[in-house]
Amino acid sequence: MLRYRVHDTTGDNLGLVEHPAPNLRPGDVVQLPDGREALVVAKVETGEAPIATLLEVVPGDSVVDRDLDVERTSRPRSAMTPA
Repeated sequence: MLRYRVHDTTGDNLGLVEHPAPNLRPGDVVQLPDGREALVVAKVETGEAPIATLLEVVPGDSVVDRDLDVERTSRPRSAMTPA
C-alpha cells in the first residue's frame, strides 16, 4: 500500500490515505480517513520520502461504510459522538 497526503481544493489538509495503486491520477476516487469518497483532481510529485505524492481532491457529501457496502449521509462529527 502506498501512502498519499491529501488536501482539498482550498488547501485544507485532509490527512493521509493508503491506496494499493502506485499511479493514482485525476479522475480516480479515493476514500478519505473520515469515510467519505473523494475525486482526485490533481497530483503533485514532491519526491520527498516517505510520502512522495500529494493529491488534491474534491470530497463527496456522503460516507461509505465499506464493511456494510452502504452509503449514508454525512453528519457533523458532533452528531456522530455518543452522548
